[in-house]
Amino acid sequence: SLDNLRSYFSHVQHYKPQLSGPAGRLLTAYYRHQRRADGAEAARTTVRLLQSCVRLAQGHARLMCRHQVTLQDAVVAVLLLESSTSSSSCLVSHSNPLHSSFPQHPLQEYRQQCRAVLAALQLDTLWQEEERRLDRLEREGREERREEDKEECCSPSQVPAAVPDYSQVVSRIQQSHAPRLPQAEVRGRRKRRRSGEKEQ
Repeated sequence: SLDNLRSYFSHVQHYKPQLSGPAGRLLTAYYRHQRRADGAEAARTTVRLLQSCVRLAQGHARLMCRHQVTLQDAVVAVLLLESSTSSSSCLVSHSNPLHSSFPQHPLQEYRQQCRAVLAALQLDTLWQEEERRLDRLEREGREERREEDKEECCSPSQVPAAVPDYSQVVSRIQQSHAPRLPQAEVRGRRKRRRSGEKEQ
């Protein structure tokens, strides 16, 4: 709900994430790549671009409730900047983010994007470290799912969850707290008399 979002945003504002070493290396390499790129717009590739990268990465770290900007936050910042430009210096091919939806497998999609960004910036050592971290995350996720499956199988008399009726949800949203707009008053226009017309 809107109240939950507001409270979440007020909570994450207290985080002041600091840039980690790998994140700093990635953002610096991206800035240097943009400075060297042919056809780069001079107005975009100033120190302000580097500051924008850092702010975007810090913002993503805040949203993830982190005290440190990780490599993942830096990759997301680079992808955001890449999707905002159509210059010839693009690192990765991307579609319009306004016409995309949430991926079914976000970890796999991040893995592909991270590999592409780090390979384009020739940061192979960072990719090896991040790949190990992602492999560990996938293993932990599989183990958690196995544990959940075991608990579900062993629990007595499973009651099937009720399937929500989405038509009721949609009608509730449509009839929500939006204030009704006042009806516009339509007044008739009086005809102006011409100065030469006689009154009847």
